Amino acid sequence: MNKNIILLALLVIVIVLAGYWSVNRNNSNRSTKREITDSQKILPKQTAEGLRLEIDPVKSIIRWEAKKTLVTTNNHNGTVDLRNGFVMTEKGVLVGGEFVINMNSIISLDLEGDSKKKLETHLISTDFFDVDNFPETQLTIKEVTPLENSNFSIIADLTIKGITNEITFDATLHSVNDKLLLKTKLEIDRTLWNVRFGSGKFFDNLGDNLIDDQIKFSVELMTVERKRN
Repeated sequence: MNKNIILLALLVIVIVLAGYWSVNRNNSNRSTKREITDSQKILPKQTAEGLRLEIDPVKSIIRWEAKKTLVTTNNHNGTVDLRNGFVMTEKGVLVGGEFVINMNSIISLDLEGDSKKKLETHLISTDFFDVDNFPETQLTIKEVTPLENSNFSIIADLTIKGITNEITFDATLHSVNDKLLLKTKLEIDRTLWNVRFGSGKFFDNLGDNLIDDQIKFSVELMTVERKRN
């Protein structure tokens, strides 16, 4: 009788332990599966939304303006094309970006015929941007400080003719349907990038041929359309 009781007790203990182990194993499997599923839901979403938004060169425009210092009627303006670029955003806020400009695309909009061709040829020559040796200009955003009303203060590195200088300017970033539009106006001192032709800092007695060191830019960069999930 005692042996039967002992065997029965041992059997009950084995059954209880087996059930406990089975439940724990099932719970562990469910927990692992749930963690994998949650990760799969999050990671593709992050990838789909992305932080990097490519710029559409066709729908973007960069305008330039330069002038002679003493001759107010001899100002020039035109455009130069963006080759490629992107902006980085985080929760809808601008945090970075990089833009490459095709210097071979410089054109004048204020002149026509031979005068237009002469100016454009001069701008890409060694007197100015030496485009044969330096076909691209690059701007890289280093630091962004949010301001009011979708405005940002930007610190960036601007590389022209292989020379990099830091510049500061303000910009705005607005949503346009499923795109973002980055707009800014800025000025640079061309002599800091060794563009010295006609500069009073380096040449004397230029008279009416004195060219202002400042170049003005008006920029509108449109991102490509963001795909909806």
